[in-house]
Amino acid sequence: MAFKSYHVTPLSNGSWLLTHPEPVRFSGPRGLVARHLAALRPVEAARWSLEDTDWLRIVHPGSADTSARWLVFEQTEDDGIRLSRLLRIHGMVAHDQTELLLTLSPLQTSTPATRLIVTAPVGARTWSEELALDGAPHRADAPWSWCERALHVGSAVFG
Repeated sequence: MAFKSYHVTPLSNGSWLLTHPEPVRFSGPRGLVARHLAALRPVEAARWSLEDTDWLRIVHPGSADTSARWLVFEQTEDDGIRLSRLLRIHGMVAHDQTELLLTLSPLQTSTPATRLIVTAPVGARTWSEELALDGAPHRADAPWSWCERALHVGSAVFG
């Protein structure tokens, strides 16, 4: 399971060609969430939300056009790879951890051997995943590793 930033090229048949993957790390003291919150400097409890283009500006600082890139979640399953596009992250700094609600949209792969081509499935719905990091801006020694959430609320599907 990994997040990657892909360059996206629209194709004439309505699909997209994904190229030039670059790993993206949200966890860790130098991960995207810790860096974003260090710049934001929230109080002990704060809510925030970033769209995919906002994250891409953090991933690719100084890049003039982030619209030509997508953040993609890759998940390996028994029958192959499953891809989802990361649309936004809502976050909340709570006590000693940061809770995240990721909104993703599934992608279908129709990949020849040498190229990664994806489409949005017909009738696809976004889905949300709740995660948490063991870190908060006021904790200088925080590991910012993935951890169990304080609240156990299930995922939701939006039409």
